[in-house]
Amino acid sequence: MGIWIELGVFLLALAWGLWQLHDLKQERRTREQRQREEAAGAARLAANPAAPPAAAPSAPAAPIADQGQPTPTFGTPKPPSPDA
Repeated sequence: MGIWIELGVFLLALAWGLWQLHDLKQERRTREQRQREEAAGAARLAANPAAPPAAAPSAPAAPIADQGQPTPTFGTPKPPSPDA
């Protein structure tokens, strides 16, 4: 009976290792693709420096508090004071 438990643990470890190798190959392909695109962009820029650069990724939007808007609160809003 114990041999089946050991075999099951071995198969789980083997499946996990194969999964990790698969993820590693995917990341390697992604990294190489990104490097090829960057090299192509650099070569294009070197060949024609007057050409506009490719669209750069835009910066993420500023948080709500940085846009001059009040920070949202939870619950019932307070009524404005008569002094204001």
